[in-house]
Amino acid sequence: MQASTKARGRVALREPIERSSIEVLLGRFFHTIESEDTEAIVDLFSHDAMSLEGNNWFPGMMGPGAGSPLLVLWRQRLESRGGLGALRGLTYVDYDAMDRETPEEVQARDRTRGAVMRPGDELVRVPIVTPRGAEGLLGTAFVFLLRRTPEGLRIAGIAEENAP
Repeated sequence: MQASTKARGRVALREPIERSSIEVLLGRFFHTIESEDTEAIVDLFSHDAMSLEGNNWFPGMMGPGAGSPLLVLWRQRLESRGGLGALRGLTYVDYDAMDRETPEEVQARDRTRGAVMRPGDELVRVPIVTPRGAEGLLGTAFVFLLRRTPEGLRIAGIAEENAP
């Protein structure tokens, strides 16, 4: 994953997304799932948010009044799974171990997935350190496709990893 694009002798098409901006957006995401807030989650996703699960990335379109499959999935999870409030106040996201990749880096290892990304996007993986008493509520890591939009930085894709 990306440490520094410039260090490898390449010039980025756009400046990388500031780490603090990533942490703010992801902090909002995790706060939203802790609160099980099905309305607040809408503002975190881009209109073209997609699932990053499995071998394929599945685009979805979210127009006015519509819901992307990703948004529908997360709303259902927040409504039905319950118990995510047990995470409130706990530290479980390991931002220090966060990995970041540019579209070019993703394209180099996976042409199909790299083609889905746009210049300026970043793929971000954050490990989850499961707190005692909260086992099974979240996977071992989340992978986010982050995208700049006219509304600001948004989540354009998400996957939850469940490594043993």
